[in-house]
Amino acid sequence: MLGLGGDLMSGGYIGDTLLASYVSDFTSDADGWSAYSVEGTLTLAGGQTAPGSSATGEWLKGTFDTTQTSGSGIQIANFGPTGLTTGDYLVITYDVYLLDDSGKWDPEGDSDPVSHRVAIMGIASTTLVDLDTLTSAGPLTLTSTGGAQRTLILEVSTADDRPQAGAVFYIKSIVATLYRPL
Repeated sequence: MLGLGGDLMSGGYIGDTLLASYVSDFTSDADGWSAYSVEGTLTLAGGQTAPGSSATGEWLKGTFDTTQTSGSGIQIANFGPTGLTTGDYLVITYDVYLLDDSGKWDPEGDSDPVSHRVAIMGIASTTLVDLDTLTSAGPLTLTSTGGAQRTLILEVSTADDRPQAGAVFYIKSIVATLYRPL
C-alpha cells in the first residue's frame, strides 16, 4: 500500500502540483545536457550503447580528457520555474554505467564503488555505482530547504572517485519530476 495517495508512476503524491518534468532522449544528441564544472573538456555523444546493454543507441556517452581535481559532471540548466520554495521536491531515476578502464575511475586500484550525486535546489543525494555494471539509480527524492538554484546536476564529487583523463561514463533513461506540495 502506498498510503497518502502515493503514485507508482511519478513517485509524487496525488494532488501535488507538477512544476516540471523531463525524460531524456539521447538517441541523437546530449538532449540539453552540458559539462558541469569540468577541468579540460568533457565530450558528450548521444546515440551510444553502453557495454553489455541491449538498449542500442539510447545512451549518452561522456569522456573526460583531463583528470578532475574537484567535483564535476553534467548539468541541465534552468530546470523548473523560478521561485522554488522550501518543500518543493524532485524525484529522479536513471541508468548509469562507469567504464573501468585501467583505474580511470579508481586511481587507488581498490575497485570500490564510485560515489556520485544528484543535486538541485542546493541539496544533494549520493548514490554508489559499481564499475563495469549497468546500474539503475533511484527513485531518489530531494526536498528543497529553499533557494533559487534550478540547475539539475549529476556529478562525481568524492576525491578518490573523481574521473581521471580518459574516464568514460554512459547514462540513459533520466526521468526527473519536480513537485510542489499542496
